[in-house]
Amino acid sequence: MGKGIISVIGGYLIMAVLVVFGFGVISLVAPADVFGSDGMQMPGTTWIIIILIMGFLAAVAGGFVTARFGKDAPFNTGSALVGLIILMGLLTAFSTGNGQPIWYQVLQTLLGAAGAWYGANFRRQA
Repeated sequence: MGKGIISVIGGYLIMAVLVVFGFGVISLVAPADVFGSDGMQMPGTTWIIIILIMGFLAAVAGGFVTARFGKDAPFNTGSALVGLIILMGLLTAFSTGNGQPIWYQVLQTLLGAAGAWYGANFRRQA
């Protein structure tokens, strides 16, 4: 059980690192005003799609890592990561909102959960 918890935390941390790295790359490539002067403005459609894809891919990697290190029960650890993503998405959406529309936060959470599920199942089959 302890190894499963560590694998879920590790998968979530992998996702966080990849998202932070991805935003670093986006900030180097994107025009200076893409997120507004306060950093909270919603970017244009192209950047929203890029950010959502980046989050999905980070979740796939997180799901893969979680299932890899929770190899005794990859389905259970992958499911736990999906649950954690949904829980954190709901907490973020309903506590602060981060100035983002609710549809965007729901979509981001659903894509993250789907990506983690896909990554965990991909690992199970590999």
